[in-house]
Amino acid sequence: MDKLIEIRRAKYSEAKQLKEFDEFIGDRRINNSRGELFVALYNKELAGFITYSSTYFFNRPFIELLCVKNEFRRKGIGNESNCTLR
Repeated sequence: MDKLIEIRRAKYSEAKQLKEFDEFIGDRRINNSRGELFVALYNKELAGFITYSSTYFFNRPFIELLCVKNEFRRKGIGNESNCTLR
């Protein structure tokens, strides 16, 4: 059985999909070019993203933004994303 939630680095080809549900209407290309943008897949469907700053805060990555599509909220995506960055 495949894992329900997968967190991985974003691909440039996913930018348009992210804009469809990015509530903060940001340009994620800068985060992506720095390797600071991860996407969350739920059953292999794009469900959210997380951006972090490579400037560490108390020796941990600083999460700048976490955005999850409404229909995928309360499924553990935020927690899994946070654990991935540790």
